[in-house]
Amino acid sequence: MWAAVAALLLVQAAEIVTVVRQESLTFDEDDHIFAGYEMWKTGDYGLNPEHPPLVKLLATSVILGESLQIPPNKGRFFKEEAYLDGRDFLWKNDPDHHLLLRMRLMAGVPAIGMTLTIFLAALEWFGPEAALIALTVAVFDPNLLAHSALVTTDMGLSCFLLLSILAFYRWASSPTWLRLGLAGLAAGCVIGSKHSGILLAPMLLALAGLEVIRAAKGERLRTAVRMLGGFAAIVAIAVAVLWSLYGFRYAARPVGLALGTSLKNYMAPLGGLDKSVVSAFARWHLLPESYLMGLVDVRLVAQGSPTYILGHVYAHGVWWYFPTAILIKTTLGLMLLVALAGFTIVTRKL
Repeated sequence: MWAAVAALLLVQAAEIVTVVRQESLTFDEDDHIFAGYEMWKTGDYGLNPEHPPLVKLLATSVILGESLQIPPNKGRFFKEEAYLDGRDFLWKNDPDHHLLLRMRLMAGVPAIGMTLTIFLAALEWFGPEAALIALTVAVFDPNLLAHSALVTTDMGLSCFLLLSILAFYRWASSPTWLRLGLAGLAAGCVIGSKHSGILLAPMLLALAGLEVIRAAKGERLRTAVRMLGGFAAIVAIAVAVLWSLYGFRYAARPVGLALGTSLKNYMAPLGGLDKSVVSAFARWHLLPESYLMGLVDVRLVAQGSPTYILGHVYAHGVWWYFPTAILIKTTLGLMLLVALAGFTIVTRKL
């Protein structure tokens, strides 16, 4: 079994190298690359607060030993500054894209981790046969392959999100301090990869609730206390990991530099609870300024970003966008397998 796993992971690695060498630069990679490099070199977390640092730091770690030209900061709005400076950074230092390839391959590490986590989760829950089938499907899935080695945040989030669910399950099934620590570390990597990673919290709470419901009647109170205590510990560890990614510093930019617009001004269009929560977190410095700036940006984009789907442009997001996109982008083979799995679950027949 493990020989088959190793062989499939080698096939995936070969796919990643083959495909990524043929892909031109995507829209936001230069933004992430320049922001990640500046985080390492100057501790500037204000160039690309739209996304947390983890994947950017991972990808750019392989170019730190290079002697590179840095475009001068022109004090523009952060979305313009990071994008335009990132374009100039790559144009001046990497005209033949050899540095880009190295960074993409480093960014592809979470893709290998993703498929391995799929295998381990399926092995834990359904056994070796199902695990090998799941791994094979993942290795050859075109959507996973398309995102595998890009310097973007999607694959990092996907990898660590599933890893967090698996780690939480293993802790809930057999609680130890080590398993609790690993669950917290994985959760920290989730929120350190992409701002939508905060949705892990309600997922874990829902799973904790299921554990309480499944417990024997006489054990439910004890289980509930253990689940809530474990959840609190995971949150504490995850937040500590997040702070470490920002150098344990609240300010988004180093001394002498300021954000193009302050957090207070940027969140002014927000209403009600969103604004109150962000204001409280900023006032008490509960989360880094750059991370809070990114959360505000997510909410603002959700309110005002136009959507194009099925030949129509909408002034805002529509609830059916992602279900429709999933149906369009998912292969027919995978959808048939999902339908077969659903049939098997309902009928208990295969």
